[in-house]
Amino acid sequence: LTLSVFLFCFCLSILSGFGFDRVTTAKTHKFFYWLAIPVLVFAVALSSIFLEPHLHLFLGIIHAKLAFKNMLLSGGLFVSTSLLSYMLWKKKSWLPILFTLILLLQLVDAWRFFTKFNPFVPQQLVFPTANVITFLQKQNSINRFWSFGAASIEANFATQENIYSPNGYDPLYPKWYGEFIQSSTTGNVITTFTDQTRSDAVIAPSDAKNFAQNPFRQKVLNLLGVSYIIDTLSNASTQETFPPTIYQKIYQDSAFSIYKNNTAMPRIFLTSSYEIYNSPKEFSQKFFNSSFPLSTILLEKPIDMQLSRGEATVRVLSYLPNHIILRTNASGSKLLFLSDTYYPGWKAFVDNKETPILKADYAFRAIIIPSGVHQVIFTFDSPSFKIGSVVSVLSLLLAAGVIIYFATAKRHGKK
Repeated sequence: LTLSVFLFCFCLSILSGFGFDRVTTAKTHKFFYWLAIPVLVFAVALSSIFLEPHLHLFLGIIHAKLAFKNMLLSGGLFVSTSLLSYMLWKKKSWLPILFTLILLLQLVDAWRFFTKFNPFVPQQLVFPTANVITFLQKQNSINRFWSFGAASIEANFATQENIYSPNGYDPLYPKWYGEFIQSSTTGNVITTFTDQTRSDAVIAPSDAKNFAQNPFRQKVLNLLGVSYIIDTLSNASTQETFPPTIYQKIYQDSAFSIYKNNTAMPRIFLTSSYEIYNSPKEFSQKFFNSSFPLSTILLEKPIDMQLSRGEATVRVLSYLPNHIILRTNASGSKLLFLSDTYYPGWKAFVDNKETPILKADYAFRAIIIPSGVHQVIFTFDSPSFKIGSVVSVLSLLLAAGVIIYFATAKRHGKK
């Protein structure tokens, strides 16, 4: 829906250009004919504001005064643009100056609308300091958090506060991640588009009555490295809700509690165990089997290397949105799993040598790591961005060439 608005505005701009050409080349009576239409529309809108307070139909007196104030600005722009258009019609030689003035008027109006629609205020007014958020920030961890029941913390706040959440409101994300995260409701990967699999990436919601009754959600939370569960007093949680054998309370204030999920997997880990799945249904059956260990990775096809058991460690040296640096140490070949979304724009390098990224556990990333100590780098280098940049540059060069060509042809034609 949002993208269709841009298409609509683009079409209006093209139509406005045609209309501008018709007006500037019209005869006197036709010029005033074209000008009469917006004048009539403006007059009807202005008169309705004056009549409305007396008729008491919709706005009322207070709102009518506000509408009149806004109408003064739009009326001033309309009158100014009309006068400049009339001068342009009378004096064709003034085209560069008058056209620039009209463009400046429109830019000023667009800037005013932008500043009202996107107000710039101190960050504290939008993202005030909260003790529960401060606590999560002090953990210095890349592990994720999840809000339970009424303990609602908007997922998009995580980006602003430099903490990590598996949810997102109206985000752009690959289809397979949406399918995976929606499986937390029933334990089935749904590949069809429904009201549930639309634009929001949200783990199955919960309340105090059914939190422990959904093993599918718990398994998704564990794989995604959701180590912190945020609770609030209004949930009336008990030990049945958060069994002490699994959840350890690590924070408490007058409004919120935070439980440490001791069964959560690390966001990044090494393993030598994997299995193959051939369809979303088979993935669901294997992954959500109560006896299936999360340390075993599910891949779409076999790998051409023998993995070995033994000790292995991975250390996070740097974790940024588009660049991740790791240090691995393994006694044998392993699979390195990262519970970040698999996407074609990502590239992986082991000791500066590029290595293929495997799609693991339906929606995430894994690479093969040889034995020994290695530096691993994940970096985002999207080919679509490069293609878009090249197309944009070529389009600008083409547009400049067309303008120069017609300007030159017109000058030669006059001679």
